[in-house]
Amino acid sequence: MRSSVRWGVALLRYPPCTPCRMAPGPHEAVSAVDAAWLRMDSAENPMIITALMLLDGQVEPSVLRDIVERRLLGFERFRQRAIDPSSPLVRPEWAEDPTFDVAHHVETVDGRSHPLGPAALADVVSGIMSSPLDRSRPLWKLSLVPGVILEDGRPLTALVARIHHAVADGVALVHVLMRLTDEGADVELPEIGVERGRPTSAHELWSRVSLDARSLLRMLILLPDERTMLKTPLTGRKRAAFSSAVSLDGVKAIARSTKSKVNDVLTAAIAGALRSAMGFASHWLEGPVRALVPVYVRGKEGLGNHFGLVYADLPVAAADPLERLHRARVAMQSAKDSPDAHVAVGVLGALGASQPLERLGIDIFTSKASMLITNVPGPPMAVHLGGHELVAPVVWAPVSGSLGLGFSLLSYAGTVRLGVATDESVPVAPSALVRAFEQEIELLASVASSP
Repeated sequence: MRSSVRWGVALLRYPPCTPCRMAPGPHEAVSAVDAAWLRMDSAENPMIITALMLLDGQVEPSVLRDIVERRLLGFERFRQRAIDPSSPLVRPEWAEDPTFDVAHHVETVDGRSHPLGPAALADVVSGIMSSPLDRSRPLWKLSLVPGVILEDGRPLTALVARIHHAVADGVALVHVLMRLTDEGADVELPEIGVERGRPTSAHELWSRVSLDARSLLRMLILLPDERTMLKTPLTGRKRAAFSSAVSLDGVKAIARSTKSKVNDVLTAAIAGALRSAMGFASHWLEGPVRALVPVYVRGKEGLGNHFGLVYADLPVAAADPLERLHRARVAMQSAKDSPDAHVAVGVLGALGASQPLERLGIDIFTSKASMLITNVPGPPMAVHLGGHELVAPVVWAPVSGSLGLGFSLLSYAGTVRLGVATDESVPVAPSALVRAFEQEIELLASVASSP
């Protein structure tokens, strides 16, 4: 059964603030899991979530700054910077930025004399995505990009938000971005993720410990993923692309006719897109290509990270689209049913306690996969920012370690869009992947409706 929760309910404990009157507060230790994401940064893969919000009409920079001050800075994390410790064995701390100025975090990317179409906008996002955040300030930035025109020809303004993963995971980040909108905390969304209660007996506790131990051992002894064209030495320069809007009702129709779930269909479409975009190389594959998939763990509140990364086999080698869908369904159900997500949260927290240990652990765990696939639900109805309708949101989750490819799905107002980001070294263009994804959805709709 699908239940709903109000956007930002858990986040309302962060009171509104008056930025010009802020005083430095006490230091707060970064949680072990958030410290892991903070220390996971590398020159090749900074741990920064990028979100694109396409807004109807022209949004004035002064309007955006006013909205940020009134609606975003009530979250204390957006006024705090991360203080690195003197020892790699000590966790970093959050502390109020004594020189905080919203002007350091809101910019306008301008100077273009012609409208930006999808490809040109993707190039702008790629450039923004390839630049680091200033670690001496709070770890977020908003870039306003005027002069955008997409599919239907109406003028739009793009708002590119970049927020470090140590501040919030994808689910919490969507909550925060919705707090920027005029609808705010009144937007509702389906509850997602997995949950397990406390053990009620010694026997149940022992069974859980044994199951978790076997899960950890299975992850540790898992062999590195098959060596393909997707695994290349990284450059740190990012390329981004995003799909057109895909009807969520159409995806649900495919799911119903094949006794699958929406996430199974989208995962199978990504597998088919990879097979198509990789061309002849996909025919050399004898087995699946492994992906890291975030699974949200319910039961925790507030900003920060509340998910575990689990492995899922992506059926790229399967030639038949319905066979790919069947195998994707089995892989995603296995990932959800296993305790791996809960175990992975614990592992990440342990790694976050020591920087040298974390670097070793990240290298080991990311070698076992070739990409990241994430799916986050957005609001089911249209929302507005300063009176401007949010026409389409897109998100790109960061990838870690040696990975150079990420797929990020975000639903909104009856549609879903795919954001693809690759390292420049990956010889598969993200634009080719999003086109192949759209075609794969059409193919699945065709074969699923055939008698």
